[in-house]
Amino acid sequence: MTADKSGDMKTTDRKLDRKLILIVQQKLGNDLRWVLPFAYRDDGETMKETANKALVNSCGNGLESIILGNAPCGYFKYKIPKTADGVKMFFFKACYKGGNVKLSDPSIKDYKWVTHDELSEYMKPKYYKKINQFLFE
Repeated sequence: MTADKSGDMKTTDRKLDRKLILIVQQKLGNDLRWVLPFAYRDDGETMKETANKALVNSCGNGLESIILGNAPCGYFKYKIPKTADGVKMFFFKACYKGGNVKLSDPSIKDYKWVTHDELSEYMKPKYYKKINQFLFE
């Protein structure tokens, strides 16, 4: 494929024999990190609604997907440095139906469609280890 030859990682027309995973490069504190799209849950919002919101807020309305199930497939918790606060991130699986990513959140600087094997090149080790538990090739 042309995308494989050119190294274009912004298209789903690459590695057609493999499952692709959407990652975004987001400003978190003072750092830019590659993460799965996420959003903070608002009061009264279900976790599945938050998962849908995460995709729309991160990728715009042009990306069509289906969130699988009503319960998360995994979670990651961490402490915020220099505070007593902690954060839990819950993950949902989604299937890509079509459309394109149009970054809409100013804290998101870039995105890529990567294979499972490529994920570890972008993620921090602790984060990658946790999400690798529920991502299957």
